[in-house]
Amino acid sequence: MMKKLLAMILALVMVLSMAACGAPEAAPEAAPEAAPEAAPEAAPEDGLKFAWINPTIGNPVYVLYDEGVKMAAADYGVTVDILGTTTSDPDGYAQQIEIAIANGYDGIITYPYSSGAMMSAIEKAKEAGIPVIDVVMQSTFEDTYYGLDVKLMGEMLADSIAEACGGKGKLIYAQTNFEIELQNQIREACYARLEAAYPDMEFVANDQLTVDSVKQAEVFTNLFTANPDVVGLVVCDATGGPNGARIAKEFGIENFKVACIDDTADTLAMIEAGSVYSTIAQGAQGMMYEAVRLLYEHATEGKELPEFVGIPMITVKQDNLTSYVEDMNNNAHFKGTEWDY
Repeated sequence: MMKKLLAMILALVMVLSMAACGAPEAAPEAAPEAAPEAAPEAAPEDGLKFAWINPTIGNPVYVLYDEGVKMAAADYGVTVDILGTTTSDPDGYAQQIEIAIANGYDGIITYPYSSGAMMSAIEKAKEAGIPVIDVVMQSTFEDTYYGLDVKLMGEMLADSIAEACGGKGKLIYAQTNFEIELQNQIREACYARLEAAYPDMEFVANDQLTVDSVKQAEVFTNLFTANPDVVGLVVCDATGGPNGARIAKEFGIENFKVACIDDTADTLAMIEAGSVYSTIAQGAQGMMYEAVRLLYEHATEGKELPEFVGIPMITVKQDNLTSYVEDMNNNAHFKGTEWDY
């Protein structure tokens, strides 16, 4: 019986698994390296060209990032080319940064999710005098870091799962990869919040999902097999929440609750259906729009780039599912709005 169940789960996840946020994952049906994608209808002003180095072109999470830079390119009349890889290869990502340097872009937006060659490439961009904006992850060579408040995100996850479970029960925690320090900090904050505020709840297991679909299925299978009495799951990963909810259902765990991150279409659909309780949206479009605005105003007005800009976050549940995007956009600094950065 167990072998049949595992086979069903593996098949399900192979079909439905997408790329993890926080650590890039190859997009489904990955094509060869994509050529730079120019923002549509962008009439370059004074020849300004910026590059956004996408961690995984085609990934549903990073499609939201692409939308933000395209909106800004259209509003400001500049070119924003979308470079990157479809395979989430750090060395390939570093090569794309090198290409941007060689092509003399006026600014580069990066998502530095790995050390080594990637960091060296960003340092080279700085040495070449090209402004660099890091988003989510930080290289330390950047001019501006769009960063997460990791403590707040961890606390938001703890509060969400506690609310969903009525403040009682055993929980599982899963993240993309233990090697990602930012995710480790989010986990530590979540654990600390749960221990301090919810004495009748505890995490009984945690594991890394990695970026491999088969491995992800095995991880959830092992976790639920070893902990059949859990009532909830917290996931710091873009696709692990929905996939964990599906597998828990296959195991027949009743009233199972899931709190996760990122507002992918799959996650939002499962919130609407009641299979996932909540997710944390991070205002990807607004963040990327603002990143282009910063580069534009730096190039055209000489404005100094800020060292740090916080990424806005909001917990999305059924009660704000149709309004949260508008709420987040109201806080974004689009063209024509005042922004004292």
